[in-house]
Amino acid sequence: MSYHPLSIANYFIYKGGEDNVDVDHLKLQKLVYIAHGWCLAITGEPLISEAVRAWQYGPVITSLWREFKDYGSREIRSPARPEVFEAPSRKDARSRDILRTVWEKYGSLSGVQLSNLTHQAGTPWWSARKRGLSSNPKIRDKEIRLHFLELARQGQ
Repeated sequence: MSYHPLSIANYFIYKGGEDNVDVDHLKLQKLVYIAHGWCLAITGEPLISEAVRAWQYGPVITSLWREFKDYGSREIRSPARPEVFEAPSRKDARSRDILRTVWEKYGSLSGVQLSNLTHQAGTPWWSARKRGLSSNPKIRDKEIRLHFLELARQGQ
């Protein structure tokens, strides 16, 4: 089951508040992207219902950018319209487990550290930028899935 990206973003914003960990816009973009990648690798299904774009400075989910752009590099303390967007329910334990695992593994990293992980040569972002079909090309879910499967194979 796929979710609106703001639902997944809200999960990480709430977790940041619970764990007293700053979540800024850059970090949020990367956490949602990484969670989507691991979901694709583990389940073969997308976590989010929106394409990831290869912007100049990394993978970006446009609805997140629109919602949180005014925060700049400041910590995001308020979720996106929480009454509209809900995180995976108890019925979707697999997605909740993926989100929890992503937070445990990557939540303590800064946005810059996460960005460094997603900007390496050979990553889906790099491949999409290299294709150069548009200024902000779509990063194909198939490429994201293969990348995260390779990370799993390497034990990362």
